[in-house]
Amino acid sequence: MTKPRIHVTSDVISHDPDSIQLDKWQSNYLMNVLRLRKGDPVTVFDGEGGEYGAVLFETEEKKAALRIVTRSKAGKNGHVEITCAVAIPKGKKMPLAVQKLTEIGVARIVPVVTKRTVVEVKERGAKKDRWTKIAVEAAKQCGRTVLPEIAEPVALQTFFEACDGGALKLVAHEKTSRSLKEVLERGQAPASVIFLIGPEGGLEASEVKAAEAAGFLPFSFGRTILRCETAAIAAAAILSYEFGS
Repeated sequence: MTKPRIHVTSDVISHDPDSIQLDKWQSNYLMNVLRLRKGDPVTVFDGEGGEYGAVLFETEEKKAALRIVTRSKAGKNGHVEITCAVAIPKGKKMPLAVQKLTEIGVARIVPVVTKRTVVEVKERGAKKDRWTKIAVEAAKQCGRTVLPEIAEPVALQTFFEACDGGALKLVAHEKTSRSLKEVLERGQAPASVIFLIGPEGGLEASEVKAAEAAGFLPFSFGRTILRCETAAIAAAAILSYEFGS
């Protein structure tokens, strides 16, 4: 049986160096859904690179606690941080993108609002919380120890103004003849990469010009026109492979 894996924030773990008191939901999940018993092993991660081997040692009704047995901390080891900025798509496409981008290993996900974005962005904090929960579940499944930072939805121009000037910046644009492979043939790997994926219908010409003015290099996926969530996942996978992230 695969060892259960749960997420607990670092402040909960630091409260007691030897044990972790679980909340009602997590206690129910371990004791009633998975039917664990005292002494059963559990892996805990804090989303900041920390991973803990633990055993279940307290199983009172609706309350469980874990005893920490081992600790480890993931290092960057030359890791190239990848940020994906994606125009918010309709329906369940954004949750899918968040799930897969988390699995691939991007460091940051920025939902952006463009001129052709058709989704009304209300309750931005609530949307961010929902997407963060999806990222946590994806990290639990894939074994990732560091959660991606998920930003609140932001206007495209605001995103440009906040970008790291030292990063390799890329923008998907179906009208350019340069492939992603050609754009990446630039020699030494950068410290970080930011890539932008537009909405269905693509970015408007003025938005592409604004991206180029902000230092973004246009690239295309060739003859194929991808949906925005597919393009985000494909670009993230290629960049992760290229830079060993």
